[in-house]
Amino acid sequence: LPPAEQLLGGDCAAIVTDCKLLNDKAIVKGQICLHQLYTNDSTAGTTHVLDYTVPFSLIMDIEGVRDGHLHTADVSVLSDIEECVSGTNGPNTAIEFTAKLLVQLYVYESTQANLVLDAYHADCPVTLNTKTLSLRSLAGALRHSTTVQKSIALPETALQEILDAWILPQAVSGRQENGLIQIDAQVLVCLLVRDVEGTVAYFERPEEIRFDCPQAMSSFVGDVDRDVRARLSAQGVSYATFGDKLDLRMTLLVSIELWESTEEQVVEDIVLHTDALYPTDGAAIRLYYAQPGESLWDIARLFHTAPGVIREENDLREDILNAKTVLLVPMD
Repeated sequence: LPPAEQLLGGDCAAIVTDCKLLNDKAIVKGQICLHQLYTNDSTAGTTHVLDYTVPFSLIMDIEGVRDGHLHTADVSVLSDIEECVSGTNGPNTAIEFTAKLLVQLYVYESTQANLVLDAYHADCPVTLNTKTLSLRSLAGALRHSTTVQKSIALPETALQEILDAWILPQAVSGRQENGLIQIDAQVLVCLLVRDVEGTVAYFERPEEIRFDCPQAMSSFVGDVDRDVRARLSAQGVSYATFGDKLDLRMTLLVSIELWESTEEQVVEDIVLHTDALYPTDGAAIRLYYAQPGESLWDIARLFHTAPGVIREENDLREDILNAKTVLLVPMD
């Protein structure tokens, strides 16, 4: 490109392309996307756009992380400085930039929670005080790069040329539908234009875009309803004009998290009614004609005994009966 006389403006964005966990370490890789508009002749007003991608990689020491933990990573640019410098082709033939990045890594470890869902006493009635417990777990995380095409109306002014075009992601939401992940996003389309009189003007307008994740992700998503969280980053924009329309070709990277939510009624407190003891049963054993689908827990509650006693007496292995069965229920 021609040497730069002056930098007019631009953008510096960063994305995470890969993240791997090792024992007590994380390796994060990504790209810094540099977009600069400059003029090589301020008198004539000629401009040029420079797009450049710089890879970055870092190793993070994080005690306790292990390979196999579910994780997500994100990066943002805290500050960036660009200036023209001398290159191999002479003065102002290169751009030097410095970027300060904030890399955030979220690591999740799943653990099994032992919950008391029901209780009874063999000697007396009980009152159970319960509460609703909400549980959330990360089912999976992924990144998906896609290209979205969008046709929009050009500003109602006599244009000589478009100097620059870029997009800024705004609100992003995701949902599951028919086994796929669908992303809805609002982006701000920004245009720097020059009219036929040579005046430079800036326009922006919000646009809605929608795209699906590929079919290959359907096996990952499955049939379970999950909450979808998504973040969107712009990797690049190309454009072409056709009459009064501007055709945009946007390269996007979406980071997706799938969360599962469940609610359980758990026992918070148990009150024993020892003043209302169950009457003593004189029988040593009873016969019970169980139906398919009945549980040993419910049968034991009915006879004020323990499920393990019924299981051992009848040499059972499952807690749910799958056929009609005559059970011997010890009453001692």
